[in-house]
Amino acid sequence: MTIEFWIGSNFPTSHERKALRDFLDSAYQIFSPRREPYFILSNYYLGGRQIDLTIIKPETILVVDLKDCADPFRATENGPWQILGSKDSIGTGTKNPYQQVKDLRNIWIDYLSEKEELIHKVSKLDLRKFVQGAVAISPDLNPATENKIPRRAVWFHLYGLPSLPNEVLSLSCPAVKLDPKDIQTLIREHLHLTPGELSTGLVFEPLSRTESVVPTPEIITGTQPRFETIVSQKPAVKSNSLVEITTSEGLVKEPIPSQSKSNLPSGSIQEQQKKGTVSTKKSFQCLLVGLFVGLWVLLCGCLFSVLLIASNLQLTNLGFVMPLDPKQGQTEMLQNTKIAYVFDGNIYTMTPYGSNQTQLTFYNHGERSADVLSWSPDGKKIAFDAVSNGQWDIFILDISTKEIQPLVQTPQEEGGPAWSSDGKYIYYSANRNGNQDIYRISPSGGTEERMTEYPSSEYDPAISMDGKKILFVSNMNGNWDVYRLVLSNGNLLRVSRDEGTHINPRWRPGYNEITYFTIGGFIDLDEFFWVDSDSLKSDFTNGWGSGNNPQYDWSPDGSMLVKSEKHLCIYGIDFQEITGLACGIDGAIRPAWSPILKQ
Repeated sequence: MTIEFWIGSNFPTSHERKALRDFLDSAYQIFSPRREPYFILSNYYLGGRQIDLTIIKPETILVVDLKDCADPFRATENGPWQILGSKDSIGTGTKNPYQQVKDLRNIWIDYLSEKEELIHKVSKLDLRKFVQGAVAISPDLNPATENKIPRRAVWFHLYGLPSLPNEVLSLSCPAVKLDPKDIQTLIREHLHLTPGELSTGLVFEPLSRTESVVPTPEIITGTQPRFETIVSQKPAVKSNSLVEITTSEGLVKEPIPSQSKSNLPSGSIQEQQKKGTVSTKKSFQCLLVGLFVGLWVLLCGCLFSVLLIASNLQLTNLGFVMPLDPKQGQTEMLQNTKIAYVFDGNIYTMTPYGSNQTQLTFYNHGERSADVLSWSPDGKKIAFDAVSNGQWDIFILDISTKEIQPLVQTPQEEGGPAWSSDGKYIYYSANRNGNQDIYRISPSGGTEERMTEYPSSEYDPAISMDGKKILFVSNMNGNWDVYRLVLSNGNLLRVSRDEGTHINPRWRPGYNEITYFTIGGFIDLDEFFWVDSDSLKSDFTNGWGSGNNPQYDWSPDGSMLVKSEKHLCIYGIDFQEITGLACGIDGAIRPAWSPILKQ
């Protein structure tokens, strides 16, 4: 059995170092009896992001974000991870731990996608099954912690740190079997990590040479790390006898050759200085000319690039976006619609061209966080769900006044609002009897009406344009599938019949078609399916998209859709990206395309 420990740099805080040592101790006890090799990576950088811990074995890569919390908390997909009974939350920055580890996992997936010549046994379709993510809580996960992460996020895990090694044993992607030599090459030659000591969790530093010499005021340069590698870059330390250089291979103490007068032949010092001076002047003059020419060429190139970009891009308050070049039949729809989205818990709108980005809600971080959005048929209001202190409720936002009114606010959980096309009802899921059911209510309030009465859980409703059918996701057969319910006679049909978890069902406007995403299916973790709503004959796009919670919405005419990835993007029906929206926003989610607005 082989356990290899590799490290980018030592953790800066004592509790991080203790958490790592505790994990290594238990990992050694659990992994050692196994025949399978395990590779543990700690505190390194990839794609410009710091990653706490990663465990690699031939069948799985698990990217782990370490968090320190002894108290119970509520883990949610969006919004802060609130500590129960406190105003404090887990994590720093604008993203909660789930979103943070999701980003880190995507960085690994993107990185491996570019290393096909090395990871030659892993297809792109299997990478999303192969790379998983977890948040590990130190010193352990409090038993009263509430995990509200949706089951559709099959790649995500929430563990206590002591149970992490045992949980790793059960993780596997049957379609992948990496060669341990490929893993070693990846770590050593591509990530450039340094061997660490399992017993201490610290960087292994090779023995230093200790020759005594006289220091001179020279500039000492060490081996520079590659772009993907961030190592502990301490400044060169000069002592009476040694200069310490920190490189990706560890700390090496290099002797500095002496150039004192006593070491030079008598009478040769002035001659050496004269030759050195003449050579230095000529080299300095050549250097100045070269720098001047190089700067001039660089300046001209930058000016040309700026002019070229300015002629093709329009600048918004959040970044550059490519202008759309729609077909003539789509012009009115694009000019007279808006796209709403959520960023950092607040609701924004913008044009499909990415301009006029407007903030509509102003929640402070941790106060409340919006999620699912649904436009009213007249485009004047948005129904949305939001979480505050772990409580999900439904609200209505007036676009013009920015006034917010609560619609459904009970001690139970409500979410996923969907406005009917005639404007008479808002459908949503709610937990009233120990499981989720679909309900509807008038936008003006009143008594809610229960639409499903199954012993299972149903959520994410979508209403047909004629208001006669509902799509929703249910686990009534033990798997999360998309179902279609006819309201007049209660006729229920299962729409999704392939493997995996099925989410985000939508009716395609103007067409007799249903679309949805499949996660963890036979082909990939992210498949977009088309289904005829009558015959239920399906087709799919063979792995279109990315991410494990794909969120999208159709344009009013069904010719394009907006989808959230790293930022928002508009796609044509051929699934070729037309333009990236909100490019300055990393983390724009839950896009919703408005109806055609009256001028």
